[in-house]
Amino acid sequence: MRFLKSHWLLRGCFLVAGLTLSTSSQGDEFWLSLKTDSLKVGVAEDLSLAIYHGESADLAWKTIPPTAVIHVTGPEGKTTSKMVHFGDAGQRIVETFDDGNFKGHLIQLGDIGGTNVKLSFVLAVDSDDQLLVEVKQTGGDDAVHEVSDLYTFSVRPDPNSYVIVPRGSGYAIRSDAKTSVSLSGLVGAAYSLPLFAMVQGDHVLYKIVETWWDAQVRVEHVAGEQTQLALDWKASLGTLNYARRALIVFRHKIDHVAIAKAYRKYLLDRGQLVTLKQRLKTTPPLKRFLAGVEYRYLKWDSGQNEQVLENIRRFQKAGLPVTFFHPKWPAQGRTLAGWQEYLRDEPVEGSWPEALKLLDEVHRLGCPAVFFVMPHAYHENAPGYDPSKLSGVAFPKFSDRYTLSALQAMLDNLHEKGMKFEVLYFDGSSAHSGHQEHQSAEGPVSRRETYEAQVSCFRETRRRGIVPGAELARFWCINDCDYFFFTDWSSDRLRDGEPLPFVQLVFHDCYAAHFSGGGYYDEGRYDWYEDRHPRLYELMYGAIPSHNWLPDGSRLIEPGDWQSEAMERRLNWLRRWHAYFQAICFSEMTSHRYLNQDRSLQRVEYANGVTADFDLAKGQFRVEGVAGFTGDWETPDIIERK
Repeated sequence: MRFLKSHWLLRGCFLVAGLTLSTSSQGDEFWLSLKTDSLKVGVAEDLSLAIYHGESADLAWKTIPPTAVIHVTGPEGKTTSKMVHFGDAGQRIVETFDDGNFKGHLIQLGDIGGTNVKLSFVLAVDSDDQLLVEVKQTGGDDAVHEVSDLYTFSVRPDPNSYVIVPRGSGYAIRSDAKTSVSLSGLVGAAYSLPLFAMVQGDHVLYKIVETWWDAQVRVEHVAGEQTQLALDWKASLGTLNYARRALIVFRHKIDHVAIAKAYRKYLLDRGQLVTLKQRLKTTPPLKRFLAGVEYRYLKWDSGQNEQVLENIRRFQKAGLPVTFFHPKWPAQGRTLAGWQEYLRDEPVEGSWPEALKLLDEVHRLGCPAVFFVMPHAYHENAPGYDPSKLSGVAFPKFSDRYTLSALQAMLDNLHEKGMKFEVLYFDGSSAHSGHQEHQSAEGPVSRRETYEAQVSCFRETRRRGIVPGAELARFWCINDCDYFFFTDWSSDRLRDGEPLPFVQLVFHDCYAAHFSGGGYYDEGRYDWYEDRHPRLYELMYGAIPSHNWLPDGSRLIEPGDWQSEAMERRLNWLRRWHAYFQAICFSEMTSHRYLNQDRSLQRVEYANGVTADFDLAKGQFRVEGVAGFTGDWETPDIIERK
């Protein structure tokens, strides 16, 4: 990049290097400005923004001023926290920023609120109305602990204004909603995409958080007042030691589909999107896994193995190919198949021969098998426990730099015992936990390193010819992880948001995921809201079919169940769900549309021509382009949990 014509600026002075001070047609005077053919960004002296966009050059957006929390080291090494405003910088250098694509300002800030900190701050635009925002600490004895509101946008209550939030599959939070909503979390842990959007009538903006590891997004909807979308940056291991970067893109009259497709193109242009069809070449067992209906045997009990095998045969006789999810093995009296259990001489009741016998019978029936592991948990009095590697880490023990070696030891031992399986499910990986910085005996572990450790495990699994799976669908591991246990984990769901297949519009053909439509546990606490028609959303979100997500699906199927009306309804639904999934599994979801004003009638479309309509008011659906579906409206033929 090129930086030209720098000048020192003192607060209140307006000598701007390389770019001239401009006065907008609206009469507002700005400290700095940025322009494209259809976009003007006015930068106030407090570094808040005013965005004028479109042919009419109307004021589209305004932000609040950014702030920072700085850890100030005082006498005797005592540290205190101080919140300062960027606009309080006593010293400023402005240079012209030009990286060949983005052009604008590189602003060097010093003496911010009397602290000893130097910040490098970039505001630049390209010809496609994209605003680059970048910040980094470049010097000073004090440490920037957090940068907040870089940038925060808001809208007032209006029927045509809303925020798109990538929680689970995605939600629209409408600005005129009567119930307040408050969300906050790190992008890699709490959100499925680094993509957030705000719509204000015809004006649309969306943010792509490029360096997302330490980014926090806040959404505050205060009913009757305003809705805010805020981006903050947390320190990594105590400092703002790398450039935090986000793109803010301004558009007119586009919807969530166009936003999702723009992000998909962004990934394609960077070679960062890998489809399931492409992965079939490197991981052949993936084809068999995607062809099945999952049947999960929850808890190891060798006395039930014969019934489990009989259940598989019954599913197959009903025309359903089965993927078998191996039961969890006991660990210290709990059912957590931690990696250490796979190192024991006798990991389960009946020991290795009994486990191997079940697995051999499953394979003899033609079923791929899914194994379950927690590679990052460590327990005392278990094989592989090494306290020297876990110093300072609270129980349950975590050491993300130790995770890959744990996985390798486990897989080596299973191979030695003859335990062959097609899929490995990493429980807890990609989920909310485990993404906090911590101290290990080998040194501090950053958030970014925890993500990288999990991805390295997925890659090691694939290197051995095994399909990698994990708990929650997250953008940062979709290219390295082929399936997820949930698209919509219970804590991701927003009761006061409108569900959208936002993630599926970007990634549907890049991963497979279950949808917790009902049946995981009797209490129903993990299940999709029953009044939101779980059967319809299973289809709308293109979920992989699973018996365990149907009503009462998690309990062991007893011999008498096979003659019941409820079981016949389950089988009928699974056959149709399976046919639908096979038709759309490898095809991009190209559209999601509202077909009526109250948004209760919705349609999804796929690149191969399959379409599905959903009437959320009547609880009905219709599918065209899939064998076994007539294209007529119908109600799911399955008994819902009451």
